[in-house]
Amino acid sequence: MMSRWWEDGELVARFDAKWEKGDGCWLWTAGKYAQGYGSFRIGEKMYKAHRLSFSRSIGRPLLEGESVLHSCDVRNCVNPSHLRIGTYADNAHDRDIRLRAGTSTITPDIVRQIRELAKAGIYQKEIAAKFGVRQGTISRIVSGKRWGWIK
Repeated sequence: MMSRWWEDGELVARFDAKWEKGDGCWLWTAGKYAQGYGSFRIGEKMYKAHRLSFSRSIGRPLLEGESVLHSCDVRNCVNPSHLRIGTYADNAHDRDIRLRAGTSTITPDIVRQIRELAKAGIYQKEIAAKFGVRQGTISRIVSGKRWGWIK
């Protein structure tokens, strides 16, 4: 990430012109990545707007391995008070417990059911069809790569 970009008045003005205050969230209104996160160009490189906003608020560039997590679950929110530092694992855990894994409705109870069906020898493809998810999702649940803390 560009070091101390927030010290460049032109960049800051350009950045601040691309979001609007909503009810708590500061919503990015300019370009977005396919996943819904705001995008902002500095030089030849694109950055996620929420990461830039948080970096600016803490007064330092993000370190390698640092993720920026949304407490509001609004991907185009750039309000630094809705953002916090975490790891990739923290972000994955948040995604799972907040049911942000696509359009599925996986819950801890369903995770337990999936694992029981797999133990009983039911094919993952059949389990996936039953719960309306992909076989790969079932594989990650059974292996503990997703929802690993659910016993």
